[in-house]
Amino acid sequence: MDDRGHSFPVREERVQAGDVAPHHVRGEVARRWRQGGRRAASRCTRWRQSGESRAAEYTPGPDMTSSTTADPHEHSARRALVASVFLVSAVLRLAAVDRPLNIDEALWIRRGGAFVAALARGDLFATYTRPHPGVTTMWLVGLSDVGACAVVGHGSWESCAQRLAADPLPPLAAYVVPRCVQAVFTAALLALMALLSVEWLGLWPAALGCGLLALEPFFLGYQRFITTDALATDLGAVAALWFLLYLREGNRRRLALSGLAFGLAVATKLPAVLLAVPLLISVVVMESGGWPRFPARGFRRRALELTVWAAVGMAVVVAIWPVLWVRPIGMLRQLQADLGSETQANAFRSDDTGCAFYVRALAWRFTPLMQAGALISAAALLWPAWRRRSPRRAELEGLAGLVLVPLVLLRLAGEAGVDRYLLPVVPFLALLAGAGWDQVRDRVASRWPRPPAAILVPAAVVVGQLAMLLPHLPEGITFYNPLLGGPAAAGHALAMGQGEGLERAAWYLNAEPGAASRVAAVPGFESAFAPYFRGRTIEVSPASLDAWVAADRVVLYIRQMQTGWPDATLVAYVASQQRPLYTVRRHGLDYARVFAGPIVVPAELREAAPPRAVP
Repeated sequence: MDDRGHSFPVREERVQAGDVAPHHVRGEVARRWRQGGRRAASRCTRWRQSGESRAAEYTPGPDMTSSTTADPHEHSARRALVASVFLVSAVLRLAAVDRPLNIDEALWIRRGGAFVAALARGDLFATYTRPHPGVTTMWLVGLSDVGACAVVGHGSWESCAQRLAADPLPPLAAYVVPRCVQAVFTAALLALMALLSVEWLGLWPAALGCGLLALEPFFLGYQRFITTDALATDLGAVAALWFLLYLREGNRRRLALSGLAFGLAVATKLPAVLLAVPLLISVVVMESGGWPRFPARGFRRRALELTVWAAVGMAVVVAIWPVLWVRPIGMLRQLQADLGSETQANAFRSDDTGCAFYVRALAWRFTPLMQAGALISAAALLWPAWRRRSPRRAELEGLAGLVLVPLVLLRLAGEAGVDRYLLPVVPFLALLAGAGWDQVRDRVASRWPRPPAAILVPAAVVVGQLAMLLPHLPEGITFYNPLLGGPAAAGHALAMGQGEGLERAAWYLNAEPGAASRVAAVPGFESAFAPYFRGRTIEVSPASLDAWVAADRVVLYIRQMQTGWPDATLVAYVASQQRPLYTVRRHGLDYARVFAGPIVVPAELREAAPPRAVP
């Protein structure tokens, strides 16, 4: 019988025991065996060639082996990288966790309280507050602050939530608790991003990229604030990396996890949906043959997969946003109406100067090491000779799309230019920078093959990045590119100040005699000042400009001195009448100036010795 199960037409002959088979029978059997062997060998050759072609199609570039085939040393290196990213990120977020404050944080603390209060009384439609929509932020702030209040016995869940929602100037403790929770959560997301980055780029590029990201001052500053930016950025990065890994290597679990993270990101901040556009472009490029190493499955199958991915994301949004359980159509109409007003630039946003804004912000807001690494990767993609030799061309193109496309779409959507709108693309920019510095490391290692030479570049990058971060801790956002002149020069190019430095002005006033009976006016920034001040803080806004006349101390912030908000005449009048009693000076800039107010200070307080300067 041959290898297909067919019988040989061998003539039957009886052979007695001990007889030798006839010669023609032995020859026929041998011939059949040789034919079967040749056919089997031919099939093995075809299978081997087919397997090699599939391996060439699926195999990642150098240093991008699958986690199932990595050697024990690489497994240990991955674990060390993930643990290091988590620990460093958590420490940098928890250090001096009570300062500085961002002016938007008080809004999200009140919204978190209102969210939990609406749940407690069963008014699910009231869980819609803004079109951001900030759902994950409200869950985090509401559960942590209201839960802490209830646990220590300050009231029931509903009463604690109502007090939190009604307080226009929350106490400092209301900031610290959710900041600690968010610090652990965002540090865990960055560790997960490091793990996914190793799979996408390889160990060294991922390590360099995550190191740059964890120590990037501008990125770290906003990761510490209780706003929607931190969670939306980290969740969006994880979702995009999971999606790209699914395109290259398959595994439907990755697709589902990407949809879950993407849904959480969109529920946190609506502009995160823009990340879907470069991901869809990646699918088109791959299916069109632009990335030969990625397996093409056909547009019809991809459409089905994308439908599943989007359905998972939508299901997550519905699951965590109670308003969608009761009045989805009404909420969508309200969301559409509110978005129209949100996208209009207002007087407080003075940075909107056209398409060139993001170019200037990229130049000023990031360290030279981040910029240089990203430029090296850009050159590797644009220069034809380098592009042909790049083993990670498809991976770098995917990351570059995640940087460029959202920025273009933001401008087309008419978003006012604010530097924090860069945050969703920063993780991908950091990974591009890590890949760029890894190319430098490879070049150094090829010229000087001794092991210390290969470690020199990563060590220099991390030490240099840390050296630029340390002078700006704990704020982070006070950093501006020193090659362009640093913060002192940046004041002529960008609107500055989110509330950092006001705690020092409050400390100065707290050291004055009778501080508890003082009244301070801080136009537009009272929420970042009041939690530190022992006296009373009054609000000065366009609707209440005359309120400042009731203050015996007026604090002008750098943003007001740049823009004149909320009233240029008021700011100019206060600043021109007298010399400041105290100036908060940081990195060559006057961040805040304390002036005497129109209310006459009692004689016994005027004659007291002035407080010493705050360090």
